[in-house]
Amino acid sequence: MKKKRWKEYLTKRTEEKYNKYKQQRNIVKNMVKEAKNKAWQEFGEKLETNSKTNQKLFYKVLKTLRKGKTARVETIKGQDGNITKTEEVMERWRQYYQELLGAKADKRNTDKVEERGFDELREDQEEKSNGITKEKLEWTIKKIKVEN
Repeated sequence: MKKKRWKEYLTKRTEEKYNKYKQQRNIVKNMVKEAKNKAWQEFGEKLETNSKTNQKLFYKVLKTLRKGKTARVETIKGQDGNITKTEEVMERWRQYYQELLGAKADKRNTDKVEERGFDELREDQEEKSNGITKEKLEWTIKKIKVEN
């Protein structure tokens, strides 16, 4: 009904039609609020009964409510359908980022990582990016310690 009132308002924009839409919107909003309250009330009652009869379920629900539900994504959509194997998922992400960032940049970085290892590559990138070598950093830290 709310959607119908909105469409009526869009066809002929009058204050009267907008007020009818607002009135219907408020009715729907209150209905949703009442339904949520009712669902929480029923949930609370069920939880209360489970606290005495099924304590394992009770504490599991409490823990989930406290921490929040975390869903782990086990599958992703590939070009050929859904992918579930970890190796295939990782390969699909690599392909995605190749397409996103360009094949040249990714290929160059992949080759470097395979040749020398990720840690060495990261150290080289840090040195190139800001001109600070590991030795300069250690020297500066020692100097600061001496001054304090």
